Amino acid sequence: MRRGKPLGAGKSIDTCSLFFFSALRVLKDGGRLALLLPESFFKVAAFSDARKKLLAHALLSVRDFERPFKGLLTRAHSICLAKQKGDSNATICRAKGRVYRRAQATFGGNPARIINFECSPEDARVLSRLYARPHATLRDGARWGMGIVTGANKRFCRARGGEGLMPVYKGADLHKGYADTPTTYLPKDFSLYQQVAPVDIFQAEEKI
Repeated sequence: MRRGKPLGAGKSIDTCSLFFFSALRVLKDGGRLALLLPESFFKVAAFSDARKKLLAHALLSVRDFERPFKGLLTRAHSICLAKQKGDSNATICRAKGRVYRRAQATFGGNPARIINFECSPEDARVLSRLYARPHATLRDGARWGMGIVTGANKRFCRARGGEGLMPVYKGADLHKGYADTPTTYLPKDFSLYQQVAPVDIFQAEEKI
């Protein structure tokens, strides 16, 4: 089998990202492309290379479809772009029952080119002004890890503690300045789960 031309996807190698690059490659100059994509495509750092490619073309519109698929918790957003150089001076944004226009350049100025189209033009101007001021970040100064994704909550989650089980905090247990007593217990064997951070992150004395 002959290998095709590389997609130039960089670090954005998720399936939806590769589909985006493939569709864009076969799109004729001046043509339009519309896709429904997971929310992560618009915000997560792993998709920054894909967003860079997207914003090199005219982003005509972005829309939040909330959670259109039964059984999936992730939100879905759509994009419509024109394969032409230059950006759109008035990207149409639809989110939270509102419709407004954003200059496409405001997305390119965000960290990792996050497409935060839910922000109104007024909010975007405030954020742009804040980022323009001298500031410090947690980059290279902290480690982070995602919480446990069991892949099968009904199988692993227990309402009571027991031998080989550990208490865990759910998002609903956490509040500003305090946490409720855990009411969920999981097996201590982290190899059972679909996704989990290194144990030492959970056991760190100081957390943000």
